[in-house]
Amino acid sequence: MARRQTSGAPTRSDIIREFIAQHPAAGPKEIRESLRKQGHNVSTALVNRIKYNDPMAKSAAASSATAEPEVAEAPAKADRRGRRKGRGRRPGRRPGRRPSANGSVRISIEHLLAAKKLVEELGSIDTAQAAVAALARLG
Repeated sequence: MARRQTSGAPTRSDIIREFIAQHPAAGPKEIRESLRKQGHNVSTALVNRIKYNDPMAKSAAASSATAEPEVAEAPAKADRRGRRKGRGRRPGRRPGRRPSANGSVRISIEHLLAAKKLVEELGSIDTAQAAVAALARLG
């Protein structure tokens, strides 16, 4: 459990909350960089935790909002942060690959035959491995 500071100095969380109240539209990286320029050493993880999970920061940002807030059209289907749902693939998954029970990629006989043909065309396994590694680096 975190200890309270005995001096009257504000905590890093308090500093982040104050900044969020003054700049509610600022992103976590922008907040971190601005506070570092002011001499406060805060991590992006702490800024994220305060900005998105801290009810005190949310109420401070809401109370400091201008009298006429910008009205933006909400997407038809959105999660609790206003982001649209169902767009793109889930992180960490690559299309067309199905992991086996132990987490490795399954290799069919067709894959092996294609690999054999590639090795024959390139001349050696080392050359084929180098080509596949270069292809992986390209994306």
